[in-house]
Amino acid sequence: MIAWYLIIAQLSGVKSFWLHFCVYYMTNLARRLPGLLWYLVGRAYMYEQKGISKSTVALGSALEAVLALVAGLIVYLVSLPLFNKVAQSGWFGYWVQS
Repeated sequence: MIAWYLIIAQLSGVKSFWLHFCVYYMTNLARRLPGLLWYLVGRAYMYEQKGISKSTVALGSALEAVLALVAGLIVYLVSLPLFNKVAQSGWFGYWVQS
């Protein structure tokens, strides 16, 4: 949520935390709907009602996805040595084979 606020506030110039909070959580409910991109359509529509262009929202969503991917990769790489050490010590026993 904070990452989304920082991204879209920087891109759009609108610094209203409450606006970005509401849009983020309302459109995250749409992620539960069947289909892939309903939340993006919802974000674009809700922000367009507030005067923020669809292209700004699309760029913000793309940056959010890249940021999530990079953060996941960093967490994976940082935790990999720890996981290998624990797996070699036999702590996981039968379930983890290195």
